[in-house]
Amino acid sequence: MVNSTPITSTVQKAGPMYVYLIAFIAGAGAFIYGFDIVLMSGAILFMEKYFTLTPALKGFAMTSAVYGVLLGLVVGSSLADRIGRKWTLILSGLLFGISAVGTAIPRSFFEWNVYRIVGGVGGGLACMVSPMLIAELAPSHKRGLLVTINQLSMVIGAFASNVTAWLLAEYLPPETCWRWMFGSEAVPIVFFMIGLIYVPRSPRWLAQKNRFEEARRVLILIDGHEHAERELQEIRASLNQQSDNFLRRVSELFSPGIRMALLIAVALAAFQQMGGVSTVIFYSPTIFQQAGIALETEAIKQTIILVIWNIICTVIAMLLVDRVGRRPLLLWGTFGMAIGQLLMGINFYFSLPVWFLVVSMFIAIGTYIFSLAPLTWLIMSEIFPTQNRAAGMAVAALVLQLSGLLVNQIFPMVVDLFKKQFQTEAGAFWIFAGICLAAYLFSYFLVPETKGKTLEEIAGFWKKKS
Repeated sequence: MVNSTPITSTVQKAGPMYVYLIAFIAGAGAFIYGFDIVLMSGAILFMEKYFTLTPALKGFAMTSAVYGVLLGLVVGSSLADRIGRKWTLILSGLLFGISAVGTAIPRSFFEWNVYRIVGGVGGGLACMVSPMLIAELAPSHKRGLLVTINQLSMVIGAFASNVTAWLLAEYLPPETCWRWMFGSEAVPIVFFMIGLIYVPRSPRWLAQKNRFEEARRVLILIDGHEHAERELQEIRASLNQQSDNFLRRVSELFSPGIRMALLIAVALAAFQQMGGVSTVIFYSPTIFQQAGIALETEAIKQTIILVIWNIICTVIAMLLVDRVGRRPLLLWGTFGMAIGQLLMGINFYFSLPVWFLVVSMFIAIGTYIFSLAPLTWLIMSEIFPTQNRAAGMAVAALVLQLSGLLVNQIFPMVVDLFKKQFQTEAGAFWIFAGICLAAYLFSYFLVPETKGKTLEEIAGFWKKKS
C-alpha cells in the first residue's frame, strides 16, 4: 500500500531565529546595493582627477549604475515570477560580482561604466526582490520588522562603504585607492552567495506554481502547522481570483481598487527620491566641501558620522513599525524631512557654521530613515495581491529609480543655478522642503494602515474599496 501521509507531516517549526536569519541573508542584497551606491560618493573625489572628468562626465559617473538598475527592474518582475524570488537574487549576486571585478581594473572610463551598469542590473534585481521575498516569508505580526531589516542592511552597507572608502583614501595613493574601493565589494558578495543556498523559496511563489506541498513545508518552518494551514488557505483563495497571464496581471494593476494601491506605491516611490534627502546623502561629501571642508578624507569622515546616525534611526524604525504602525511613522517622518530641508536652506542662506549644517542633516536624514526610506519598500511589498506583486513592485521601483536618477542628475545644476542667480544654494533645499510637505499631505489623506494584516487581507481591502 502506498503511504498517503503528506510529506510535510514530519516537518516542524524551525527555531525562533530562523525567519530573522532568512531576512538578514535576503537583505544582504540591499547591503551590497547600499555599499555600491554610497561608494561612489567617496570614489568620485579621486576618479574625476584620474580620468580628468568634465562636470557632465562626473554626473554620468555618479548615475551610470542607475541605468542598469532600471534595466534590472524592467526584467526583474518577469524573472521573479518565472524563476522565483530566490534564483533572481542569486542572479543579482553574480552580476554584482562581475561588476566588482570589472570596475576595479578598467582600462578606460568607458569600460568602467559598462561594468558599473552591469552591477546596476544586479542592484535593480536585489532592491526589488529582497523586500518582496522577505514580505512573502514573514508572519504578518513580524512583517514590518523583518522587511525593515532590508533597510538596516542598506544603511549598514553604506556605513561599511564609507569606512572602507575613508581607510583606503587615507592609506593608499590617490591614483589607485578608488580601484580598491570597488574591488572591496567582492567580500560581501561571496558571503551573500553562500547564504542564499540556505534561503527557502517564497511560499506564495510556490503556491502560484501549484507546488502547494513545498509551500506548506516553508510555512510550517516559519511559524508552525496552524499558521501554515491558515496562510495556505488564504493564499489559495487569493490565487483562485487572479489570472495566470503575466501581461494580464500587469493590466490588472489599473483595475478598480488595485489601481489605488498602485497610485500609493508609485507616489511614495517618487516622494522617497524627490524629497531630496537621499540626494543629500548621495552628495554629502560634496555638500561638506561646499560648506567649507576642503580635504577629501575629512569630507568622507564627516559622512561616516551621518551614516552611523542612519543606522541608529533604522533600528528605531524597526522597533516602532509593528508597534506604532506605518501611518504615524510616515506622517512624523515626512514632516520632519520638510523641517530638515528648510534648515539646510537657512544654513546656506545665512552662511552658518558647519555644525548647523550637520544638525540640519541629522534632522532631515533621521526622519527620512525611519519613514519614507524603509516604509516605501515595506508598503510596496505588502500592498499588492500575490500575483500582481512582482508587476506592481516593478512599476513602483521603476518610478523610484527614475525619480532618483532625475534628482541626482539635476541637483548639481540646480544648486549651481541658485548660486549664480541668488548667490546662495538655499533655494534647492527649500524646493525639497515643499516636496516633503506634499508627501506629508498625501500620506495623511490616502495611505491606509497595514500593520498586523496578512498580505491576503490587504489584497482583500482593495477589492472591497473597488
